[in-house]
Amino acid sequence: MTTNVSARCSKQYFPAKNDSGPRPASYIRSVVIHCTEGTSDEGAAGYFHAGGTTAHPAGSTQLVVDDDSCFRCLRDRTIPWGAPPLNSHGLHVEQAGFSAWSRDEWLQHRETIRRTAWHVAKWTRAYRIPRVFLEADDLARLGESARGITTHNNVSLAFRQSSHTDPGPHYPFDLFMRLVKGFYRQMGAR
Repeated sequence: MTTNVSARCSKQYFPAKNDSGPRPASYIRSVVIHCTEGTSDEGAAGYFHAGGTTAHPAGSTQLVVDDDSCFRCLRDRTIPWGAPPLNSHGLHVEQAGFSAWSRDEWLQHRETIRRTAWHVAKWTRAYRIPRVFLEADDLARLGESARGITTHNNVSLAFRQSSHTDPGPHYPFDLFMRLVKGFYRQMGAR
């Protein structure tokens, strides 16, 4: 497993229009995984940049990732409109893909998963976030103080403040978490 430059975001900053302002680094304690319900990181980043409409404002995340590129939409210390109530305390990343995809369909996009895992490993190192997967029950029990990695679906189930189900039941979290842990170990060797 090697980290190469292609894992980094191709465009340093493509700002999302909507956010909830700054936060101190000490607030950051979780990572929330999403999917775009589309096949392009550029399309989702553009949607966040445009801000949606008055009737339907767009959300926002720190990063949007696909098989061959990545866009930064918010700085780490900016509160996204990603998955309430884990916005103030979470880093959020959108992956190009669909909640309805099968495991095999997700595995056809290993570079998206790999690129996302690299960024999540980097975040877990920078913000001392445990590399543990948090289920909905964990989130409900721990509340906003939960420390770890989860999905928008689990946030929806635990807190009932949204109805999103991404990245879907067939997302290969076993592979994703192995990659996160491998990249984390590799980063520590430097």
